[in-house]
Amino acid sequence: MAGRPMSSALGVALAVFAALRPSAAFQVPARRAAALPLRRTNALARPVPAGDRRNRVALRAEPGGQVEENKLPWYFDPGTYGGVIVLTVLALVVPYALWAGLVATGMDSNEVGVVLSGVFVIGSILLWTFSYIFRVFTKNMTYSTQLKQYEDAVIAKRFEELQDDEVEALLGEIEREGDL
Repeated sequence: MAGRPMSSALGVALAVFAALRPSAAFQVPARRAAALPLRRTNALARPVPAGDRRNRVALRAEPGGQVEENKLPWYFDPGTYGGVIVLTVLALVVPYALWAGLVATGMDSNEVGVVLSGVFVIGSILLWTFSYIFRVFTKNMTYSTQLKQYEDAVIAKRFEELQDDEVEALLGEIEREGDL
């Protein structure tokens, strides 16, 4: 048996499995992120050398002035592994429970399957459309988010390049506008 060639599908599957590093593939996101090398993308995030300790002011603004808190528990948050598992199980169990309940009431199983499929497809299309329209009106689209981040980075870079007297004049002007 040792001389027999493996089937191609099994060989490919074993090669892919061997190529994967389970230590990286199955880690939680925080561990994967901690293992990555750090890149500093914000010019204001760089440490200031000891000889160049001028008065620096970092202007940072959060959307709406506050940090957004996660309102969902971990087991319903799709951003966590627990949330993905629970929501996947619900997505599989709820339609089957509906189908079993409707069949138990005496409806034809084929008819119930067609109706549930139609409700799922039409509901999914409507949900996606309304979420898309909501994201357009709230400007929570990828392009607008990237544009806002780019504009903030340009402003931060220009602010960093200002001289101390220019920074003080700018801050004084902002305070005067705030008093009006």
